[in-house]
Amino acid sequence: MSNVHTLASCLEQLPDELWLLMLTYLTPSDRLLAFGSLNFRLNTILCEAGAGVNDVMARDSCLMYEMSSCIALVNLQHRCEIIDMYSLNNIRSLTMRHIMRHQIIAIDPIYMPNLTVLRLSSPSDTLETCYARLLELILNQNFRSLVSMHLPQAEFFGIYNCTGHSSLQRVTIGACRSSRFSTLIDLLPNLITLEIRHLISWPIRQTITHKKIRYLKFHIDAHSIEMEDTDALKAAAP
Repeated sequence: MSNVHTLASCLEQLPDELWLLMLTYLTPSDRLLAFGSLNFRLNTILCEAGAGVNDVMARDSCLMYEMSSCIALVNLQHRCEIIDMYSLNNIRSLTMRHIMRHQIIAIDPIYMPNLTVLRLSSPSDTLETCYARLLELILNQNFRSLVSMHLPQAEFFGIYNCTGHSSLQRVTIGACRSSRFSTLIDLLPNLITLEIRHLISWPIRQTITHKKIRYLKFHIDAHSIEMEDTDALKAAAP
């Protein structure tokens, strides 16, 4: 028993910088399981290092309640109704493959000011309004830290007068009309990669210029692609 106390005492004496280095050898979820709720100091270190939650951990309501301020990464591959989105005020990376309507609505820049990666999808095809609201929020420079956005069910329809987002570099959306393609990329001046799951009304006829795009991927319905139709796109990649 004394050996355990001695080891705990030695660990307590380690500087924060060494703790942060050691935690880099653990996955975000293992950090939370191993050191969560031990004491205030370790919780503070976990907040800085970033702890994570997987599907099993997200169903532990006590863990989620006690450690919500430490959770920086959520990666859920299955539906989880009980997760409190408003408590994730330190979240940096949010991945939910079966997100529900009330959870999409709860994604708000006020409660998630440090969000940098957002990846959402739903088995339901009836959430277009929710995704459109979220996309409009993002394209109006909310979620200022956001760098990567994967919203394959979000459609760039009916979204006008946006101010743009200067931090986004990697974007996937569900649909966009070719007539508004240049408008979309003009709103994203630092965009590097763009995937559009349904590009409507091919080909793109506008003159397009963008300084940073390196990768474009379009899904086009049953259209023959002529070489001259791609000329406008060649100018998009410097």
